[in-house]
Formats: sequence, structure tokens, C-alpha cells
Amino acid sequence: MALLWALMICGVAILTVRIIVLGDDSVTALRTRPEDEDFNDKFIRALQRLGFKVKLKSMSDPDLVEFCSGRFWCTAEGRVWGPKPGRWLSKIGYSVGSEEQPLSWFKGVLLGVKQNTGHVPLLGPVVKHLLSLLKDIKAKAVTPEGYLKTNVR
Repeated sequence: MALLWALMICGVAILTVRIIVLGDDSVTALRTRPEDEDFNDKFIRALQRLGFKVKLKSMSDPDLVEFCSGRFWCTAEGRVWGPKPGRWLSKIGYSVGSEEQPLSWFKGVLLGVKQNTGHVPLLGPVVKHLLSLLKDIKAKAVTPEGYLKTNVR
């Protein structure tokens, strides 16, 4: 609500805005670039009046927008959030515990992330290939409730 209020104070029509919020991370997309050259400063001040500490990154290229350690990848259905390949690949298969059946556990991890990485360059093919190597291993995906799956058009 605070983001909407701040946008309205700055003269932005609510119907021209898309906002995604997860915890303390958010992305606000405006259909058109504000004509007011002081828009960013006014937006920051409006949020600060509500007590928020604001870090604003203004991007005109949607390919540069980052959100929750990922970005919005271009797909046939529009832009879809997905993790950054380098960040995800460095963590794949890491477990803080010792797994009784590590290959089954690993395949379960891959099945769980398959839907959220299939559209990401490099990650989709890597997950598909790893699953093909584990085709004879029995496992089932355990996906967390509410895992971020966002399609932004």
C-alpha cells in the first residue's frame, strides 16, 4: 500500500503500475517513463515520510532489473522471473546435512526447481540433462509453499 500511496503522491495513475513485493524486496514497473525529472527524488521522499529506508535503482531496460536474487527472463508468455544461472549453479546439490540417499535427494531438488528454471538460459538445459542422468533414481519433488512463480506481461 505504501508503494501505491507514494506513486499516487507523485502523480502516477495506479492502473499503469505493476508491483511485486516479497519481504523487504520489491519491484515497481511503470508503463511509461515519468515526465517529471524529479520523479525519483519525490518518490523516495514520499516513502521516507512513511518511515521507509529506500534504495532506488531506476532502470529503463527490463533486462537489467533484478529481484530476489533473480531476474525477469523473456519467454513466449512474457517476462517470467527466474534465478540467475551463476548464483543457482554454485548452490545446486549443496546440503548442510548428510542425506541417506543423496542421488534421490538431488533428483528431488531438481524436480522441485525444474518448473522455475526451465525458461532460464543455461539452467533449463542443465536441469534437464542432470535429470536425464538420474532417470533410474526414484524421487519426488518437494516444493515449498508459495515459491515465487511470477509471470509479468
